[in-house]
Amino acid sequence: MVLDAKHKRMAFTLLCLLVSSTIFSSFLIFIDSYSYNIWDYETDVGPASMVILGSEGLDFIDEILALPEINRVSSLKTSMASVIAYPPEYNASFACSEAMIENTNGYTIQGPLDEVSNRTIRVGYIDETFQDNFPSIINITSGKLPESDSEIAFSEWLASIFQVTAGDIVSYEHGVNNPHYSTLRLVGVYSQDEADTRSGHYYRLADAVVPPALLTNDSREDYLFLDVEPRHHPLIPSTGVSYLADIEEKIRELDPQYSLFHHTSFYIDDILAKGIIRYQAWLLSTRFQQSTRIIGFIFFALVFAGFGIRYNIKDKKTEIEMLRARGGSSAQITLLYLRELLFLGVLSTIIAVGLGFSISRIGFATIGFFHFEQLVTSPFLLSLDSIIILIILSIVVPLSLYSILHNNSNIVTKGSIGFGGHAKLARLVRLFRWDISLSLVSLVILLSIWGSNSLITQSSIFSLLSYVTPFTFFIGLAGMISRSLKISSNWLSSRLRKPIGKLASGLGIRRISSNVSTSGTTVLILALAISLAWNGAVFEVTLPNTILNQTRFAIGGDLTLRLEDDSRDLWDDLFQNVTESPIVEGLSIVTTYGLSLSSEMQNLVEFVSIEPMLYADVGYDSLGAPLAQSNLMPSLSILDKNPTGVIMTSDIARSYGLSEGDTLRAFRANGSEVDTLIFNILSIVESLPDSMVGPDGYTPPPLGSSDRVGRGQIWMHIQHAETVFLHNSSIATTLCVRTREGANGQELVDAVLDSNLADAILGYAVASVIAEQSSLQNLFIFESSIDTILIIIALGSIPVAFLMHFYEQFEDKRKESALLRAIGMESMQLHKYQMIETQSVALYGILLITLGSPILITTSLNVSMYNSPIAFKAFPYPILLSIPWIPLVILIAYLVLCAGAIGFIVSFLNVKKTIGKVTRDIWLDSLNNRGQTE
Repeated sequence: MVLDAKHKRMAFTLLCLLVSSTIFSSFLIFIDSYSYNIWDYETDVGPASMVILGSEGLDFIDEILALPEINRVSSLKTSMASVIAYPPEYNASFACSEAMIENTNGYTIQGPLDEVSNRTIRVGYIDETFQDNFPSIINITSGKLPESDSEIAFSEWLASIFQVTAGDIVSYEHGVNNPHYSTLRLVGVYSQDEADTRSGHYYRLADAVVPPALLTNDSREDYLFLDVEPRHHPLIPSTGVSYLADIEEKIRELDPQYSLFHHTSFYIDDILAKGIIRYQAWLLSTRFQQSTRIIGFIFFALVFAGFGIRYNIKDKKTEIEMLRARGGSSAQITLLYLRELLFLGVLSTIIAVGLGFSISRIGFATIGFFHFEQLVTSPFLLSLDSIIILIILSIVVPLSLYSILHNNSNIVTKGSIGFGGHAKLARLVRLFRWDISLSLVSLVILLSIWGSNSLITQSSIFSLLSYVTPFTFFIGLAGMISRSLKISSNWLSSRLRKPIGKLASGLGIRRISSNVSTSGTTVLILALAISLAWNGAVFEVTLPNTILNQTRFAIGGDLTLRLEDDSRDLWDDLFQNVTESPIVEGLSIVTTYGLSLSSEMQNLVEFVSIEPMLYADVGYDSLGAPLAQSNLMPSLSILDKNPTGVIMTSDIARSYGLSEGDTLRAFRANGSEVDTLIFNILSIVESLPDSMVGPDGYTPPPLGSSDRVGRGQIWMHIQHAETVFLHNSSIATTLCVRTREGANGQELVDAVLDSNLADAILGYAVASVIAEQSSLQNLFIFESSIDTILIIIALGSIPVAFLMHFYEQFEDKRKESALLRAIGMESMQLHKYQMIETQSVALYGILLITLGSPILITTSLNVSMYNSPIAFKAFPYPILLSIPWIPLVILIAYLVLCAGAIGFIVSFLNVKKTIGKVTRDIWLDSLNNRGQTE
């Protein structure tokens, strides 16, 4: 089927808007679908939807149950008591205790319980409907619930503490002012299966269940559990909140004093509504945070949509002029035009929802390293909020871009720059002034933010600027490249005349300057797509690499064992065991002491003793380089040759006004006296490897902490330390280990812990394990999945961008090809020059990638790291950049391949048109235009 000009224009615009809408819909659908897990978690409040606190609420049970929205109601009455339970082996001796007297009902306590052995608990009485209505709250696992005043049932937690089972004896005391003592028989044990829900504290109120006679008014707390008719769904969560709020109001109105004083004698805890509100808060904050984070893809979507609308405006210009010639008013013409845009915008959104659903499945498959079953089993949700957002975008985006582009549709960039040096310079300044200004201002803002990274976290405005400014810089660069196409394409054509041929270079390369706005927009789209994809690849590599190297720096090696001072007799065997492991390449003892640099013995400083040459083969510097290959190696060599000297971090040197070659005095307490130790400062460095391993392993610095890893240390030679310090005066001793690349250090630790040397280890840390666990945090996986979805769309749009580039001038190119064939050009030459044109567009895209990507990647990493849940800025180098060159090569190859493939396809379509068809089309267009204007 052959489309006429109008439908071709609409198809072109629809395709561009579809790419834009697919980005928005995929993003929203993935977040909504992912939120299903959050919904299930937050609304998993157990069998009760509401809990009423207060004994007064018990007076309205029947009225509450009569409400049509209420399914079930049951009460739980609780008070405090003290108990001692006795296992079977103690029962006989317990019966003969002086604290007991025998009567016809068994044994009865005469006096208070033993203060050491008893445990104060909350006991409860449940009404006769409780087990039928809420069986999972108190689930009998053995025995039964108490039926008489001499029986009691324990929760599994309480039974495990006393190590008792059904049939054992329990001493029971309740009442504060007037205590009562009883001897009860344990008749049952129950589990509290709902204790792990979001409102689990309500389901573990009763540590024991007793008859009502064993309750007291002291510490009395009564609860009413309500289950309501479920009418909540994540599609429209606000309706669930409103529905539950209405039920709350109906319950309050049952209390007579509510109408008088606007408060009730009981409190309603709407735990289900709170869960829904928490879900809404998570969804709102996640949408905002992730929308800010993916602002690059949003910008890409807007550029693509603008590409289609700009063509629509340009193509419809002749039609609009005809309508004006026929007497159409500007308002009518504008309304007709906007109606078409709105139709295309809404249609693109409807189609994009289907595409977004399919692409969002890929995001779920990437969670957990491509679990492809997630393509089918992952939930699907498009909430009403997201539907409204998509509808608004389908209206706002086309209309906003139209209003921006409409007034600029007649602007044509001229390539001539006049004659003479001054004239050329003046024309160049006028031509590039806005692009240069935009780029320079953006660069200044970025440098200011980078210079003070705290601005990112302290100010939301600066945080937003840090996301937006790289793309304004991109726009400036793209503008300069677009405006220079005429000049640069001529220069490039002359340089490539010999390699590719005179015709191909003259026609193919220079052809892109015939329509600067189209070529420039295509270049911007290509550069953005590749840059955003590469940015994602850089982040995927940089994050785990940064965490791994920072962990190595923080713990002092690939693997660090914190040694137990009380097991020094096992240390030699431990060293031998670790040394013999095939994965170990080196190990070194690191011992930390505490000395003061003031005679008042204030502010202890860590003095760390090492064997310099041994530790050089074990530790890593703050950049992740092995010490033997780092800038710290000269300082270690000096320390090895001068054992009585020290290496100091610069923060200490600045605090005390010290420099290299100075004498350092340190002080330590010696009974009632203070000893002075003198050291020579051999070297001052910015930071030194740390040894942050305690009994619980490695504890990363908390977010916002002022502690700086690798600072506040003084290194000394182990030989000198042995003469200065006593063997038992150290703060900590660690064994730092270097393992082979890719080795599993956890296996070595497990082997040691399973041996008779486990007592020698107080704690341990394995850098590779810590890095893997940190990289697999839910937030990082979630953001990585979003990036994967959007990168797929961006890369998939590259062939579309090339097609659009050709399609806008398709008829002109076909006529041009027919004319060239008519004057004798061979078909192969035509194929070649049109393929060269697409390759030239790709080449300018690569140029923009080269200039703009470093800024984009650097800013993106800065913002991502500083907004992450890990305290990267506590380290000397918050980001350790890793460049994945192979993905970049693949992306560039993909760009070039798409350019060649699309150019090859289009060239075959163009050469089919003959000079006769061209003449006929021109004649028909002339007749058509004449008839429409008469």
